[in-house]
Amino acid sequence: MEKNESYFIERAIRLAHLGIGLTSPNPTVGCVIVKDGEIVGEGYHIYSKKDHAEVVALKKAGRNTKNSTMYVTLEPCFHHGRTPPCVDRIIESGIKEVVILMIDPNPLVAGKSVDKLRQNGISVKVVKTDKRLKRLNEDFIKFITKKLPFVAIKVASTLDGKIATKTGDSKWITGKVARKYTHFLRYRYNSILVGINTILKDDPLLTCRYKKRKDIPFYRFVIDPDLRITSDARIFNSDDVLSPVVIFTKKGKYEDLNGKIVNVPDKNGILDLDFILKKICELNVSSVLIEGGGYTISKFIEANLVDKLHLFLSPKLMGEGKSFFPFEGVLKMEDAIKLKFESIKRFKEDVLLNFYF
Repeated sequence: MEKNESYFIERAIRLAHLGIGLTSPNPTVGCVIVKDGEIVGEGYHIYSKKDHAEVVALKKAGRNTKNSTMYVTLEPCFHHGRTPPCVDRIIESGIKEVVILMIDPNPLVAGKSVDKLRQNGISVKVVKTDKRLKRLNEDFIKFITKKLPFVAIKVASTLDGKIATKTGDSKWITGKVARKYTHFLRYRYNSILVGINTILKDDPLLTCRYKKRKDIPFYRFVIDPDLRITSDARIFNSDDVLSPVVIFTKKGKYEDLNGKIVNVPDKNGILDLDFILKKICELNVSSVLIEGGGYTISKFIEANLVDKLHLFLSPKLMGEGKSFFPFEGVLKMEDAIKLKFESIKRFKEDVLLNFYF
């Protein structure tokens, strides 16, 4: 069966997916180089290896780049970063056509590479695809355009909306398969955030145990207004230098903590969550997964600071217990917070519902 353009486009998208969890704070990109109907080079971006997807593909193609076509999921970079501009490498390679699936939202690029390629005699075609690429790089898009991390919430709940019994017992609401997928979500995002009550009650490590990454830290953030955390908490017992701990508090620093202390101003009786997200962004963290208890989750939702919800539902009924969204509540249905359904995934007896705010 002869391969057509749609085949090479899908191949580039599949390659981009191989970079999930490995590119932050850069975008996830896939690239395919085709000559005479055959793939002569391909690649995807991994932050630790520096080379962008286009350069990886160009190196693999070697001399076959002359008069070839490049399919790339994101407009090639125009500016100097950790590496020289990809657009210059493409021009030098002898490629005759570049098919781009998404214009780079980065203001430093945003169409400039398209213009430069055309000015140098290279045909450029921008192909509109479905929403997959925007969803794949939703953290990068927000990070680069709004200077804020993409905020997702993960909740494991019973069918009647409870995350713990009235005595606080929550182990385990979902089964092993669903819990294992939680570590993929931690891998997908590059940080985790909880409130101090989660630390005091569960004493978690909060590490990512899906697979190891090189050179990309997995930050562990704790909101602890009164600095109640102690130096013997398990979160400090990880010897992984790529899993730094940062504590947001209204109190000052004291010496026996191994985490970084960030003092946060008060806003309406709680720590300023906008301030916290800006500080997270300053650490070059493009996304954060909130796994805190109901109070922490509610405060971020009420402040309209959440982008996405990952809701694991277990086929259990708890009755009286602790809700994952214990807010005051609305008086009219028209005032309810409305979410947009994205997808559903099944894990044996449990299901995962994904929504956008």
